[in-house]
Amino acid sequence: MGNRRALKFKVLVHGKKWPLKTLWRKAAKRNLYVNRGWPMFLKDNKSKETDVCGFELINNKDSVLKLSIFRAVKDPGPQIKLTE
Repeated sequence: MGNRRALKFKVLVHGKKWPLKTLWRKAAKRNLYVNRGWPMFLKDNKSKETDVCGFELINNKDSVLKLSIFRAVKDPGPQIKLTE
């Protein structure tokens, strides 16, 4: 497994932690792929395809990531045109 390395993280959202197993591929320009635990996290948090997740490493020693979920807005309201 010279080009790949498995890493384990805990994702923290609102005080609750979910274990995630990730795969780091050297050839993929430092991309990290979640390959275990993500489906359960999505289900528990009622995440939708249009949600955006932001990750922040808060504890390097214990590999804990803080995750913020930004929900999509169904109706953003009326459009406002800005003029110069």
